[in-house]
Amino acid sequence: MPTALKLLLLSLLIQVPSYAAIVAEVASVQGAASAQGKNGGLKLIGRGSILNEGDEIITAPNSHAVLKFNDGGQITVRPDTRMKIDSFAFGQNGREDSMVLGLFKGGLRAVTGLISKQSANAAKIQTSSATIGIRGTDFDARLCAGDCAQEAKQAPTQQNKAVEVAAAARVVSLSGKANVKNKEGVARMLAQGGAVYVGERVETAPDATVVLAFRDGGKVSLRSDTQMQIDRFEYKAEVPAEGNFGVSLFKGGLRALTGLIGKTKPDAVQYKTKSATIGIRGTGVDFECTAACADPELPGMDGFGAYVWEGSITVTPISGPIQQLNPGETVLIKISGILRPSVPPTSLGNMPAPRPDTIPVDLKLLFGQAEGNNEMPGLYVHVRDGNVSLTDNTSQQVLFLGKDETGFSNKNSPIRLRELPVFIEFDKTPIGIVKIPLRDMLSKNGIPSNLGCKPGVAK
Repeated sequence: MPTALKLLLLSLLIQVPSYAAIVAEVASVQGAASAQGKNGGLKLIGRGSILNEGDEIITAPNSHAVLKFNDGGQITVRPDTRMKIDSFAFGQNGREDSMVLGLFKGGLRAVTGLISKQSANAAKIQTSSATIGIRGTDFDARLCAGDCAQEAKQAPTQQNKAVEVAAAARVVSLSGKANVKNKEGVARMLAQGGAVYVGERVETAPDATVVLAFRDGGKVSLRSDTQMQIDRFEYKAEVPAEGNFGVSLFKGGLRALTGLIGKTKPDAVQYKTKSATIGIRGTGVDFECTAACADPELPGMDGFGAYVWEGSITVTPISGPIQQLNPGETVLIKISGILRPSVPPTSLGNMPAPRPDTIPVDLKLLFGQAEGNNEMPGLYVHVRDGNVSLTDNTSQQVLFLGKDETGFSNKNSPIRLRELPVFIEFDKTPIGIVKIPLRDMLSKNGIPSNLGCKPGVAK
């Protein structure tokens, strides 16, 4: 091959951009924004600009940029912000899906993509105060100095909105895989600290166990291949006797330890299965639901069992006499009838799931709230949907946040705020949800935009 031709081919190869490291595209920019690459070069960015691993995005005051990542996530980089894409891998051979961002200044508003939905520890944002673990979440993160206090003074009101913790329970122990389905049937992955709400159904995979701690101090441990739903949960620490607790076990087995609701108002706690309803009296008890109990298509009550290891329960079968159980007693509902064996079967007496009274919990850290104000400098994280973890860089203490919760950290133990700061509630920066015009989608996939549909014309 002639030398001139070799040089020409080599120059063409050099000019072909490498898309292996492309991780995001700029969907829109308002004002001025730039990106600084690993080599230190600085370039202005606008709609359609490509971003690579190692790029640092910088927005000017009164400016913002919306970024669309390869996994479908979208992030709005707020005004006067510096954010770096430290690492990003999605669908690449030889690399696990992951995302690590660095937030040095300012803030962002994020609607996360598939990476954070697939693994609890795959996506995080590192700041000078704390590290944010992202778990399929829509959230805001703000590093505040004096700017947030100034924004608060310009808000329509100076009164922060009080927010109550909506989560009925949180995961305090998890082995294997489990998910939770909301009222609409949409599933999400459960992880340590993940919140579960009223109306949601928890499902454990084979060989998995999960322990939930409830706001009233009660705990429920689910064995493998179990489905359980929180039907109702009402609780205020000031008046626990006014609380209400109801759970349905559809299949599998669980171990339950009642909290303050059951201790102050036993009649307000109830567990239900297809075969029987269980009333609790300040109790530690194991339940299982198999065979006909776990299959709506099968007739009868066969497959229900209960064993009491603390307190007492009342079992009301759908047919047959009510059964009162005290510590060490068992009831089984079989095809042959209601049985009261002196020794529980192994599936009850030694259920393969942690006994909930052996799992320590810190209710204040799981559900507690603290006072704050708009003047505090540090990291604020507000969750619009999903779950995040907030790990303080100094103490390494972890705070879990769910829907509508706001956390704060300033190189001390992180806290869950009792009120939503007005500079977050009235933030005018758009959340990163961008509709891509059909013309752009056609062009991106190699389809001429002039082949799109026209009114009254059949192609």
